[in-house]
Amino acid sequence: IPPPPPCLRRENAAPLTTDNILNLFRKGCFRNNHIFRLDRGFVAQVQSVSKTNSRGEISDECDHLGRQRVPLEPSPIRHVPGVLSMGRSEDRNSGTSSFSMLLGKAPHLDNEYTIFGKVVSGVEILRYLEAVTEVKQQGIFVMPKKRITIVDAGVGSLATLSAPPREL
Repeated sequence: IPPPPPCLRRENAAPLTTDNILNLFRKGCFRNNHIFRLDRGFVAQVQSVSKTNSRGEISDECDHLGRQRVPLEPSPIRHVPGVLSMGRSEDRNSGTSSFSMLLGKAPHLDNEYTIFGKVVSGVEILRYLEAVTEVKQQGIFVMPKKRITIVDAGVGSLATLSAPPREL
């Protein structure tokens, strides 16, 4: 894997968010989590890490770490396909552990949501998610009808996924 462009290096963009997410990945906190939002051409969003959102065993440590808040870290990086962007509530400083993988351009998110990485390997997973057609509208979210579980996830120099998610 080639090194990330300077604008996406951890020391240049979103160091607090990046450290938070990498810590969660290293501790295995995203195992058995799922993609709860799947809006074609927009985002695939990973559920926040917590005991109430997990179907598998989640440690007390992951539950605690998954609820840690990180502030907005705006940057000049744009929301384009493959970008990893922190989820949050209406409070701009409420990011915890939910994040989105951008499936399309979303300029309305620029400087409103923290970008902390980009998919550099496993782009086929984004294509897989984009091809899921069994979705339902629930409130303001478009959600997959069947749970898309993250069986395992790890990190290299940047967060990458290594296999298409399985539907249960």
